[in-house]
Amino acid sequence: MNKEDLQKQFKEAIKLNKYKFDEVYLNQLKLEIVSMVEKPNGYHEVKYKIHNFNFNEIDENETGGKLENFGTSLYMSIFLDTDLMRKDPEVARLIDLAEEEAEEIAEKWRKKNRPLFYKIFPFLESELAYMGLCHRIWYEQKRILKDRYDIDWKTPQDRIPGAKFD
Repeated sequence: MNKEDLQKQFKEAIKLNKYKFDEVYLNQLKLEIVSMVEKPNGYHEVKYKIHNFNFNEIDENETGGKLENFGTSLYMSIFLDTDLMRKDPEVARLIDLAEEEAEEIAEKWRKKNRPLFYKIFPFLESELAYMGLCHRIWYEQKRILKDRYDIDWKTPQDRIPGAKFD
C-alpha cells in the first residue's frame, strides 16, 4: 500500500458518501499524506492532513494499523468533526463557548452520578469513566446555543442518525 492507494481509498469513500454529507463540500476536501511508514509487523503509521475549500486545515492526525479501511475512516472523521455552521466565524465562536461550558456541566454531572453506577458495577469503573459523556456534553451545548443565542445547532448524533457514539 502506498500514498496513492490511500488517496484513492479516500476519494472512493467520498464518492460513496454513505452518510449523505454535502457533496459540494466533500468534493472540495484535499487529503495530504505527510508521511507513511510501514512497520515490521505489516502495520503502517500514517500522518495526514485534510484541508477544506479554503485550504484551512480541518484535521491533522496519525493512524496506525492496517490500512484497508483508511479512506472510510477518514471520511467518518471528517463527517464527525465537520460542523458546517462553523463557516460563520461568529457562530463558530459561540459554538466553542457553549462547548466549553457544556464540558464543565457534563463533568460535574459525571462526578455526581457515576459513583452510583459504579457501586452497582464496580468492575466497570475504569472502563466506563467517560463513556457516553459526549451525549451529555452535546445535550448541554445544544441547550445553551438555543436558549442564549437562538441557534439550532445539530449535534454529531443529529447529523449522523445511524452512527453509534460512546
